[in-house]
Parts: sequence; structure tokens; C-alpha cells
Amino acid sequence: MSTILVQNERTNVLDLSGVQDVNGLPVVLQPKGTDGEARECPAEAIDHPHLVGVLNAKWVSTRPAAAAPKKGPTFEEYVAADYQPENYPPHGHAEVPSPGLTAYREEQARAGAAAEAEA
Repeated sequence: MSTILVQNERTNVLDLSGVQDVNGLPVVLQPKGTDGEARECPAEAIDHPHLVGVLNAKWVSTRPAAAAPKKGPTFEEYVAADYQPENYPPHGHAEVPSPGLTAYREEQARAGAAAEAEA
């Protein structure tokens, strides 16, 4: 399967939940410069209307995905080890899909949307 890396170019959380990553999860990108700013997606995602829109607005960039990083701990394991959730996944590791990660990403997307609405 051919894949692309979708990377956030903005300083806020970007909810692309209409687009799915290679694990079938909705794409929610963390702010540029933080862990979670990019997600690996099937190459067909490049044609998704939501992704086309944010690409045209230059909110995200894409490139062919390099060799996948090694799998790291689950979100729950990472947080249980006293690491900060916003730093998940650890540098050089791929995120591991889990219910806790999905809930955290959704919470971050809601908080980002609320902050934008107040601005």
C-alpha cells in the first residue's frame, strides 16, 4: 500500500476527522512543531475533499511516507509512565491506536475548536 505523510503547518490542532489514517482512525493533527503533528495516511487520501481544501489553504503539507517509524507504547502506557500526553508518541516511534488516544485526540480537537470560536 502506498502511503503519504500529512503534516500540520499551523500552530493549532487541526481536525481532519473526515480523513482516515493507515489504521482507519480519524486524522486529528497536533500543532506544528509538536509530536502528533503528522499522520501516515493511504495515498488515496490526497483526493479526499477535506484534505484538498486544507492543502489549498496551505494548512497542511504532504509527502510520500518514509519507512514507518518503529511502534512505540500505547497512549495509556505512555501516560501511565508519567509522560505528558501532549508529547505522545515518543520521538522516533509511531503512535499505536488505542481508545485512550482516540479520546485524547477528540478532546484536543474540541478544545482547539472552542478556542478558535472564542478568537
